Amino acid sequence: IFRQPTVEEVQEVLEQEGLPAYVAIASAGTFCAKKLCLDSSSSPYLYVLEPDSSIPAVFFGMQGFCLEDLRRIVLSEAPLDSTSKPLLSLEFDDGFLPVRLGSALVLRGLVGVLCHGRNVQIMQQSAWN
Repeated sequence: IFRQPTVEEVQEVLEQEGLPAYVAIASAGTFCAKKLCLDSSSSPYLYVLEPDSSIPAVFFGMQGFCLEDLRRIVLSEAPLDSTSKPLLSLEFDDGFLPVRLGSALVLRGLVGVLCHGRNVQIMQQSAWN
């Protein structure tokens, strides 16, 4: 039986191993396997890495999404069970990042990490256009 990881466990995975996810890539026109990573600084950034890459000790010079700029998370209204792969849009001041998780079990923990200490609006969307 699988259990839902805590916010702290998801944060640890993001910082040490990376969280497997599918990220929409405009040039590919589809979702591609990637790894979401988080640095552990006081103003953390979310990074999108290749699925087989290692987590760097320092993210110097890499493009990322500043969590201080995260304004809204839009979640799909699909039923959440251990087999579903929820779709979410992370909306920042300068753009958005469409993500499909590999498992719904990590959704609450991921949202908890992304919103921790920040005023982020969370919405559900029934249809994606």
